[in-house]
Amino acid sequence: MFLNSKEYVICDSSSILNYFYFRQLFPEKLSKKDIASINHLQKEILKHINTIDQIFYVPPIYKQDIDDGIRYHNNEEILKIDRWIKSYLELENINHVDLSDIDINDRINYIISNIQV
Repeated sequence: MFLNSKEYVICDSSSILNYFYFRQLFPEKLSKKDIASINHLQKEILKHINTIDQIFYVPPIYKQDIDDGIRYHNNEEILKIDRWIKSYLELENINHVDLSDIDINDRINYIISNIQV
């Protein structure tokens, strides 16, 4: 949508992240329709991944369980999705910058300095 119209687009909830939340909604035993849906999402991510200049992996913030009426997360679920994301990036050989070792207060400046290079 923004190709050739914006110099930078910073998104904190990419389609890759949506894939993992979507994926965990499926039962353990997948139907043919489930498999087709998952394959379609996977194909779209890989088809468009080369249009992205940089991906920054931002680790989750672990804190008390969240139940705000919209979402519910506990640390066990967050850890599971975090593992999935890291594994996916490595498995699909998606180039990314891991911000796990960057202090949370320094991440914005780190990202901005990297995208201006």
